[in-house]
Amino acid sequence: MRWKPTRRGVLRLARDALILLLIYVAVLAWKGRNMAGGAAPPLRATDIAGQHVDLAAFRGKPVLVQFWGTWCPICRMELGSLQTLSQHWQIVTVAMQSGSTADIRAFMHKHHLDYTVISDPDGRIAQRWGVSEVPAGFVIGPKGDIRFRVVGLTSLWGLRARLWWAGL
Repeated sequence: MRWKPTRRGVLRLARDALILLLIYVAVLAWKGRNMAGGAAPPLRATDIAGQHVDLAAFRGKPVLVQFWGTWCPICRMELGSLQTLSQHWQIVTVAMQSGSTADIRAFMHKHHLDYTVISDPDGRIAQRWGVSEVPAGFVIGPKGDIRFRVVGLTSLWGLRARLWWAGL
């Protein structure tokens, strides 16, 4: 027996899809409730390559600040996207509780990644930014304000769109 769509059935399906979408958006908002907003907190540190990184140096262009961990399977799914993104956009990543600088360097080498990574072994940087779970990202606008907050898996195109929009 073949299902024949009725007007009532289609409307019920649309209603259910809308309810699921609203629940999804509410969960994302709840997960990001403690994350920083407004002006981006200061971020000054030495990256795993020994270079000084100051978020203020990126003023005038959008930048992605991405929190992640070498131990996080979802974060690992985003590594390729971050590598691709780093070739066209400014990104600074913060490796939370991921071992020593040498451990993170070895991880980056093993996965053929070369973007900027700051080690946050004790979670102090994450705490300042209100990050309690990873992956978590912030798209910072040219004036140093947080334009977008992202918690959980996101796509390369989603990140590109947010960076592009933040730069307008």
